[in-house]
Formats: sequence, C-alpha cells, structure tokens
Amino acid sequence: MRLLTGRSSEARAEVEAAWESRLDAAPCVIGRILWFQTLFALENGSDVQALPGRLKTVLTQDAGIEEWRMSPVLGYLATRLPAHAHAFLCALAGALGDSAKIPALDRFEAWRTATPLSID
Repeated sequence: MRLLTGRSSEARAEVEAAWESRLDAAPCVIGRILWFQTLFALENGSDVQALPGRLKTVLTQDAGIEEWRMSPVLGYLATRLPAHAHAFLCALAGALGDSAKIPALDRFEAWRTATPLSID
C-alpha cells in the first residue's frame, strides 16, 4: 500500500502502468484501476467525468465485482479528501466488492449523470 506509506508518486506510476495493460486484466482489476484513477483525479482537483462511465461498464459485468477490503486506505483518505469525495470513493469501493451496494452510488451526481463508456 504505497499510499499508506507516503509513496503516492509510485502508486500513481503503478496505476498508470496497469491502465496501459488493462486489456489483459480481469474485469475486477480494471474496476480497481479506475477506482485509483478516480482517487488521483479527486486529489488533483481534476475532472472525473469519464471515470464513472467506465466504472458503470465494469460494474455491469458480474466478473467486475469481487470482494475488496479497502478499509485501511479509506480510513487514511478520510482526512485528506473533502467529505463528498471520500463518500464517493467509499461507495465505489463498496460497489466494486458487492453488487448489492451499486444502488448506493445513485446519490452521487457524477454517477447518476455518467453514461457507460468503453474501457478500450
């Protein structure tokens, strides 16, 4: 967990490399890559518009959802992000680990207004 040890630049580089080889990755891995891209965009104050659409595409595939324990990372981020951004990341992490949690994403405008997008 590079984020938890102050090695954010290394984490970003690894996520970027993972995205470049995403076509060889399992759907659940692609969802996790997109989650980290969303985190980094929120940290940078960048536009996240395309990311929820890509996540919607991943979450429509049963193979895109697999148990994912992110409590330590989410706890670490709680004081480093605005509350709304943190809540969105918590909801995304929950949905990536349990399809029953996908409807909870509807409370976020970025999710509601996103159109599913290809990950290619």
